[in-house]
Amino acid sequence: MHSYTLRLGHLPPTTKVRTVLTADQCHIWPEYITPPTNLSRASLNLGESTYWAPSLCTARTWAHPCLIYTHNPLANITHHYAQSREHPEASDTHIYVSPTSHDSLPYATYHITRGLSPTSHGVTQGLDHTQALCRAVLEALTSALAVPTPHIFIWLWPQALCDTILTLKPYRDIITTDSIRALLDTFFFFLKSIFVRLGVQNPM
Repeated sequence: MHSYTLRLGHLPPTTKVRTVLTADQCHIWPEYITPPTNLSRASLNLGESTYWAPSLCTARTWAHPCLIYTHNPLANITHHYAQSREHPEASDTHIYVSPTSHDSLPYATYHITRGLSPTSHGVTQGLDHTQALCRAVLEALTSALAVPTPHIFIWLWPQALCDTILTLKPYRDIITTDSIRALLDTFFFFLKSIFVRLGVQNPM
């Protein structure tokens, strides 16, 4: 069942999966028997799939002059970021994204504040914490950029999430990370005076 779950996780997001509604879902049915399913109608004669998996040669990191991230910041930069969190400017937006779990399922939470006032928050779910966190970043950015401020700070945990978001490679979450890149590229194109900073927050 674990290998089956992993296989499902690597399928394209538009893939339709038929679930057999019996106690033994691993039973192999002969072609002349149609088991009960939760689909109203099975698709027929669909033709060849048009899905194309990206090549490994496309793997790359992406950057933008208005997107600031230092993998190993110096002490003075860390101190400056800490000050910006403790004493935020009224014109600054801070987004906090963290992993969490509920009933052993992976979730991610995000909180958005402008100055000292919280504006919105939300929860996303994924097949694992990486997927849930990427979805949380995309959802939070979409909400925050609706009313942009001159500086947007995105505080992430764990640190590896920063590299995940800034790397485009053919893996399951590329749809979400590429959407984040496209969202920021469009945002920077129209508002060239806005800066987004990625930072690492300490775990709770």
